[in-house]
Amino acid sequence: MSKQQISRSEQNSIKLYNYHRIIFRTFALMQKDLSEKNVLLIKKFDRILVNESLSEAR
Repeated sequence: MSKQQISRSEQNSIKLYNYHRIIFRTFALMQKDLSEKNVLLIKKFDRILVNESLSEAR
């Protein structure tokens, strides 16, 4: 299989969980309950995990 075929098959896959929505909702709830400083720290931590190429589910 070529890289194009693999990437097309990944795009057409069915996703069971909408992690983008779950993460967005979690950040919205955190902003209600936590201080701005804590929210910023958690967002920085999230960015570090993304930079380390960890999956959204983790």
